[in-house]
Amino acid sequence: MELIAALEYISPRTDVLITSARIDDNVLLHCRVPRVKGMIWKTTLINDHLKLAIAEIRQNRTFFSKEVLTSQLTMGSDPLAFYKILTKSELVIVKFIAEGHTDIEVSALIKCSPQTVKAHRLHIQRKVGVTSTAQLVSWAMRVGLKRSFGCCTR
Repeated sequence: MELIAALEYISPRTDVLITSARIDDNVLLHCRVPRVKGMIWKTTLINDHLKLAIAEIRQNRTFFSKEVLTSQLTMGSDPLAFYKILTKSELVIVKFIAEGHTDIEVSALIKCSPQTVKAHRLHIQRKVGVTSTAQLVSWAMRVGLKRSFGCCTR
């Protein structure tokens, strides 16, 4: 999302095609940015889809693969999709917590008191239906706000 925002600033007329190996709520949410004109899932059909997507976007149309469209419909109909239940501020806090930051560290990053962060964290946990920070981190990974640990993480 940061890359798309930077591209919008540097080159506002550039269209964006997202290719992703995963389709989760967070990736699908990126498709809603105006500059994004298409998204394809990295499958065995990527070469065919990539050619079609580029051709469609060059014709000033959009291209979203069948898997992406199906997933978007599912996410859009979910009343508990994370982007519907959490504010932008809450999403920032969840991302920091999922990265392993403590309430005190998060408070320094977002410039508020540790008690405020704790209150927000507890409110977020209630909203998403978990009872501990560990469960919140697991939830963040499940919806795509935090990548799982392993060889492919940054």
